Amino acid sequence: MERSIDYKSLIDSLEKIIEKLPEKQKTVFIKSRYEGKSTKEIAEDVGLSPGTVDNYISASINFIKSRLKFIADDFNP
Repeated sequence: MERSIDYKSLIDSLEKIIEKLPEKQKTVFIKSRYEGKSTKEIAEDVGLSPGTVDNYISASINFIKSRLKFIADDFNP
């Protein structure tokens, strides 16, 4: 029997994980992934260097991936 993924639960979990990011890191991640802004645009918007923006995005992705792994494991026992 194939398991179906409850995408609503997955999206809810993702949103909860994003909320746990440090405030500035969360802002940078949202501007990058949800608003589609470039590193340069984000850096100017929030007053950070482009390198810091890239580091925040990378750290956010790693944090989210590590938390989603637990959720994925629930779908594949």
